Parts: sequence; structure tokens; C-alpha cells
Amino acid sequence: MNKIFFNLNQHAMKKSTFLKIALTFASALFVSGAMAQGAAADYSLISADANATYVTLGKAVPVYVKPDAIYNPGWVFPSTGLTAGFTWVFTSAAIPANITLNQPSSFNYAEISGVTVGGPYAVNVYEKAPAAFGGCNDVGIDFNVFVTGKPTAAMTGGLVASWIVDPVTATGTTVHICGDQAAENLSVAITEVGAPAANAGYAYSIQERSVNIDAAGVEIPASIVTSLVADHKTTAKYHGAGPESVSTGALSVLNLKRTKYTFTLLKASDLPVLTTDGIVSAISQKSDYVAANGVPTLAQITTYPFTTTSTTVEYIVNPTPITGPVYHIANAFAY
Repeated sequence: MNKIFFNLNQHAMKKSTFLKIALTFASALFVSGAMAQGAAADYSLISADANATYVTLGKAVPVYVKPDAIYNPGWVFPSTGLTAGFTWVFTSAAIPANITLNQPSSFNYAEISGVTVGGPYAVNVYEKAPAAFGGCNDVGIDFNVFVTGKPTAAMTGGLVASWIVDPVTATGTTVHICGDQAAENLSVAITEVGAPAANAGYAYSIQERSVNIDAAGVEIPASIVTSLVADHKTTAKYHGAGPESVSTGALSVLNLKRTKYTFTLLKASDLPVLTTDGIVSAISQKSDYVAANGVPTLAQITTYPFTTTSTTVEYIVNPTPITGPVYHIANAFAY
């Protein structure tokens, strides 16, 4: 999966003692409460991403604060060995209307859920010392939360040639033409409100299925051939500012029979069979980390439904009718 989680950078001034303390980033440890298990390599500084984190509407992402090393010398990533009494205070003027925070103050993390699409929703966090250590805190760190819409995807087909278009069906379109045709272009349009191009990434595939059909449109099973003309797996998502254009390849009459080519928008090929068909978003996949309590298995990745009426495009190419011989009553016909 894409490594796009964020750790908060503590900017408070440290004495030289800080440099002498070795901080151990251990492998995955369970954290009490709802927060996800994980490894240090899965997180990066939020300051490297313009102090902003993105979360899909209705989903949650975690943020961690690096504890002050002077006061928490026994800390082990992510939230083990914290000194008793120290707390981390998250505040936001956006709460509760736009985002929500699930944050046990004795731990150095919060789980942020998206409630309203939009942003930036400002959040501040600071580490507060207990009374025995002076009860003080600095001004903390400010960062922004952006809530993106749930992604959808739809596929349409180009019609460069003079195709005859049937009425739109429940899943897409069907068009007809006579004779072999050059390639047309399929267009996959993705909608994810508020997702910046730099962070947008999507997993899905497009299947091509060709089959001969008879004069009544009934398929001839022995002629079925399927393949993928596009396959953006969960680990190799499609990235782009606009719709993806995918060539159908030549649309030819096969076996001298009517030939139907059906292109279908499907989930990524690496998702399990039981996974609901739909599109995977890189931003949403961050939240799957929380739900899975660590790096999710493929079965735990969320898919979002495609646009129902735009998931299939069918091109039917028909062989040119061959005019047969002409018959008449012979001129020498006699009663």
C-alpha cells in the first residue's frame, strides 16, 4: 500500500540532552484503545506534506505526536513507555461540525474522522506536563485536515465511426456498425471531491470480452475470449489529473460472424473474489490502516461503487451481408 500516513513534528526547542537520547523505533506494537498497530516506516512527517492530512468522508485517519524525549526517555514507537501524567491535547474549532477526534489524552495520538467534505479544518495539538513537572505546555503544532468525498468512477466509450447507438441500459451503452473498425477510446472519469492531484490514486481494471453472436443476438459460448485492457492494482494505482483514456484495440469481425465486444469497469484484479466491486482510493486506503489495526490485507481494503449506469460499453461489429444469387422463372418456362 502507499505509505502516506503522517507523524507530527515536535518543534519545541530541545537542550543538548535531546541529542544524547536514543529513541528506539520498534516494530509493530498494539496500542490501547482504537488506534492502529503499525511500524515507524509507515508514517512520515506531516510538515513534509504542507502540514495537511486528507481523510475520506466517513472514514478515520491517525496522527501521532513525537513525545518530548527529555520527559519521555522510555518511549518506544508508537505509544509505549510514555511518562505517567503527560497528556496530549488536540483542539479544533471545526469540531463537531466538520471533523471528530477520538483522542485519549494520556496517549500521544488522535483518530480524526471526516464528517463534512471540505477544509481546511484547523487542528492544534500540544504536549502538557503534569503539575509535578510544572504543568506547562508550549503553543503546540498547527495542522489542517481536509475531508474528501467518497470516490466514484464511470466509463464511457468513444464513437469516432458512425455507430448506431441503442438506448442506454441499466449498466451502460451498446452500439452497432457494419464491418471491421479501427480502435475506439474508452474514458474512465473519476470523481473524488477535494482530492488534490498530488495525492489522488485509484485502483480498478477494465475487462474486454469478445464473443460471436447469432442473428438473434444469442451468444455462441465457444467463442468467448476475455482479457484485461487496463489493470491498476492496489499497489500500482492510476495517477492522473484527468480521465484515463484506454484504447479498445481493433474491433474486427471474428470467425466471419457478428462479434460483440464488451468492456466492463471492474475492481482491481488483485482484490479477492469476495470483495465488493468498485474503485479503491489512495486517500481512503489510509483509513483502511485504522480499520485493519495495521497494514490491511487485500480483503480489508474498501471499495466504492462505480456509477451504476456507466460500467459497460458494448461495440457490436457485423459482417457485411453478402448478396446471394438471383433466381427467376426461366424465360423459356412453358406450361
